Amino acid sequence: MVSHEMSIVEAFNFIESKTDLKINYDEKDIDTNLRIISAGGKSTVEKLLLNISEVSNLRFRQVNLSINVLKNHSSFDSQLLEVVIDGLTISGKVTSIVDGEGLPGVNVLIKDTGQGTVTDIDGNYVLEVPSEEAILVFSSVGYVKEEVRVGDQTMINIALVEDIQALSEIVVVGYGTQQKVNVTGSIASLKGKEITEVPTSNIANSLTGRMAGVVVMNRSGEPGRDGADIAIRGFGKPLTLVDGVEADFTRLDPNDIENISVLKDASAAIYGARAGNGVILVTTKRGSSGKPTIRLTGGYGLQGSTIYPEYVNYAEYMELTNDYNPGSYSSEEIEAYRSGDKESYDWYDATFRKTAPIMRTNVNVNGGTESTKYFISYGFLNQESVLRSNDTNFKQHNVRSNLNIELSKAFEVRLDMAFRNENSTYPNASMENIMTHVAFANPRYATVYPDASKPSHNGYSLVGPNYLSSQSLTGYRDYQYKNTSVNAAINYKAPFLEGLTGRAFLNYMYDDTRQKNWRKDYNFYDYDAGTDIYSERTGVSKDGITLNEYFWRNHQTTAQFSINYEQEFGKHSVKSLLMNEIIEMGSFNNRAGRQSFTNSAVDQIFASSAETQFTEGSAWQDARVSYIGRFNYEYDQRYLFEFTFRNDASPRFHKDYRWGFFPSFLAGWRVSEESFMKNQNLIQHLKLRLSYGESGYDAYDNMYFNYISGYRYGPAQIVDGKAIPTVETTGLANEQATWERMTIYNAGVDVDFTDRILWAELDVFYRYRDGMLGQRSLSLPSTFGAELPYENINSQNSRGFEIVLGHDNRLDNGLSYNISGNFSYARAKWDHFDEAQFADEDNKERYQLSGQWVNRYFGYKSLGLFTSQEEIDAYWVDQDGDNGNGINHNIMPGDVKYFDYNGDSLINELDKHPIGKSNIPEIFFGVSAGLEWKGFDFSMLWQGASGFNVAFSAEAQQPFYNNATPLNIFMDRWTPENNDANARFPRTVGADGSDNNYKASTFWLQDASYLRLKNVTLGYTVPTSLSSRVRLQSVRVYITGQNLVTFTGVDPYDPETPTSGRGWDYPQQRTAMMGAIISF
Repeated sequence: MVSHEMSIVEAFNFIESKTDLKINYDEKDIDTNLRIISAGGKSTVEKLLLNISEVSNLRFRQVNLSINVLKNHSSFDSQLLEVVIDGLTISGKVTSIVDGEGLPGVNVLIKDTGQGTVTDIDGNYVLEVPSEEAILVFSSVGYVKEEVRVGDQTMINIALVEDIQALSEIVVVGYGTQQKVNVTGSIASLKGKEITEVPTSNIANSLTGRMAGVVVMNRSGEPGRDGADIAIRGFGKPLTLVDGVEADFTRLDPNDIENISVLKDASAAIYGARAGNGVILVTTKRGSSGKPTIRLTGGYGLQGSTIYPEYVNYAEYMELTNDYNPGSYSSEEIEAYRSGDKESYDWYDATFRKTAPIMRTNVNVNGGTESTKYFISYGFLNQESVLRSNDTNFKQHNVRSNLNIELSKAFEVRLDMAFRNENSTYPNASMENIMTHVAFANPRYATVYPDASKPSHNGYSLVGPNYLSSQSLTGYRDYQYKNTSVNAAINYKAPFLEGLTGRAFLNYMYDDTRQKNWRKDYNFYDYDAGTDIYSERTGVSKDGITLNEYFWRNHQTTAQFSINYEQEFGKHSVKSLLMNEIIEMGSFNNRAGRQSFTNSAVDQIFASSAETQFTEGSAWQDARVSYIGRFNYEYDQRYLFEFTFRNDASPRFHKDYRWGFFPSFLAGWRVSEESFMKNQNLIQHLKLRLSYGESGYDAYDNMYFNYISGYRYGPAQIVDGKAIPTVETTGLANEQATWERMTIYNAGVDVDFTDRILWAELDVFYRYRDGMLGQRSLSLPSTFGAELPYENINSQNSRGFEIVLGHDNRLDNGLSYNISGNFSYARAKWDHFDEAQFADEDNKERYQLSGQWVNRYFGYKSLGLFTSQEEIDAYWVDQDGDNGNGINHNIMPGDVKYFDYNGDSLINELDKHPIGKSNIPEIFFGVSAGLEWKGFDFSMLWQGASGFNVAFSAEAQQPFYNNATPLNIFMDRWTPENNDANARFPRTVGADGSDNNYKASTFWLQDASYLRLKNVTLGYTVPTSLSSRVRLQSVRVYITGQNLVTFTGVDPYDPETPTSGRGWDYPQQRTAMMGAIISF
């Protein structure tokens, strides 16, 4: 180092330029007027810092490669010269808690830094840490990760608990929990952390693509109505329970959820009634002992439609019109709009905006003592729609309190309360009505007049959709939903017999729904720009201004009384459960309203005449009683057996057929625990599973009291000029109608290869539904006077398989990553369906359901488009049936050509055959990946489906259908200039034209398979050394996106949404959100 004079800051910069050291200082502590002279020759950093200390009131503390500059407040000269350059050295040994042997290769890292070491062959380690606040993270494949704060310790020894593939993880099962290693059923689970990683307004959408066999289809993105259809293995709507009580889980606050488990096979049989379609179990969070931890989560984002339909402009509108009605518009008229001399209007853009805000927040407190633990949470969701009127809004408040109180060593009390309040407001017009008005809006007509206070019309005698979506014009629909759930449980641990426990549980759930529909009278206008004159129209029905108010109230009481016994006898382990469950529920609703209000100033019932009022209402009650049992046996952690039963009583059947007994048997073999597997290093865990279970189903609509002949009011009859009320029978009774029985068989294998280099789960299943209720297919004379009863006569089977593959790893540089994928396939077939019988084999296939797959779609096979009259003349198959004028007299070039399936040279119903599948996917799959490194985390989820179709119809297949305005995709149609047999659309036909082109056929049946980037999240957790300075336990910031990219063949529609194929649905939402999670 050359001797020269410099300032203190220059000295710091000089040290940093010549070494790997980083010097941290506060500028206000530095005297910029001081100059120092560096020592010549081979001076060290230490000598230079001592030199600075002598001329300034500074001292230094070195931690690894970081030097902190501190103000010196000591009066001792020796302190002025002290330079602290040594870190804190920690040493210790990592052992196994099982045998106390040292564990080699364990990662010992300083949290949030990526710095660390690994244990040697004996489990020993030595590590230098920056301060006493440092937290050491001990992790190794196959063991539970542990974190320890250094504090004043210089030696930290730790024993790790074995955790093979999180096999010691607790899994929620029917009326209890099990270690994952001992689970014998096909059960998928999702932790609360994984749910909150995908911010969404509806939790059902968080399940998409994450669990094999769980089919989630989101049919709408409308705020407050964005719930998804959920089916397990394609079976149908599952039974859902929250903390053991049947309830809807989709509107819970995601921050309140500890775990979601899905029971897919015989493991669900213990729930008996309505469990045949599988069971979803949701467990909410509970408190833990220790100082209170406050966790604040907040996110704000923008959402926009995954699709944004584009309609033709007016020049294209005229071109398409001229296709089927030449000369309707001149080339000059068309050019005037194409060039922009005359304006064309985009009604969709005038009605919908590109983005709308969404906000979600939650604050919860978790803590307690050894005897009292609590979890308290409040969450708020505010979601707007993409309507430009901004008159659609959904707000949701969630409050939860879960409390554990240990009264003594024998008694514990649990008191839980949950409250949810939802408020939705919409324009009086439904979303489908608004979308319809958009579809029928002519681009020639102005979306807004010069006088914007006068609503425009869409060119089809309808008010413009941009005004229809406004509450100020048309009125509103307001919804308020309140749900309250209270749980009380007493747990008893018998002091006289180890392992014996008892439990009494009571839940009361109450919900209240109120809806208010206020439909206003409104006017809209024609406008003549030449004269600047507005002509008034009216836009309401003969009832005028109308108010309807609806009230629904539901309650449910659940009581459970259970005894459990759990004990180990050497290598034998047993667990048992006996339970009695009683459920009582009821509902009533009423509706009141008045019509013909004289004005819209007061939106209350009293503001109109009682002469126009109307009321109606209904009520029902239901109850169930069940006896439940489960017995588990395990031998030497190798052989696993489980038996369950449930005896259910249903009020829907006669007393002699009311009870249903539903058993299940499950077995597992942990092959990896056998002695012959101990000397190999390839397979770490291997388990085989088999299960058989029976479940019941009675949730058929209108099945109450069908075992009794009853009467109902019939249509009035005119007698002597007067209307006389009549009474008619409800149909024949069937006292023997009883439970539908669902039997499911499942075989599975779970395998982990060493160090989780690969892990897999494979399941195959078969389900048989027997005794499905239906009416016999018999022709009855009109004089019979009654309907045939429902009987247990139909049957159906389903089969499929599921595969889950994954890979987890952690690199030496601290980077950990994981990737996993799941794939599921399921399909159903009718074994027997009571129906008319056909002798002809073709008719059997075409009309009979028995022996056929459930999801077949019938239609004609298309051969493309005719491209010339010569091709039409040469095709000796009659397509139009107009033989009086010659074969195919009405067929023209550009029309769809059909295959003569039965070879009779005539296209008719006999040529229809299965050409595709319904709109329910047979195949579902998902791929997720995650990374963590030095506080950064990244996750990505791809999700998709296949094996289903969407059949385009109406406005989606025919331009000008019912005079609707075409989408611009119809510009890719057959024309003489675009003489392509494979054009996307046939020649343009007017609304009253030939229907040859619009038959159900492969031409319109689209493969709806899709692949969607469901979620991408990037987060960063602030190092504890920084967050602790402001007394925060942890801080994580993140940015996330949902439904970002979709690859599909049904463009421009969303593959999950178009159930009708018309495209009149509010699409799913693409969301971008940023937020933070703070704990203190």
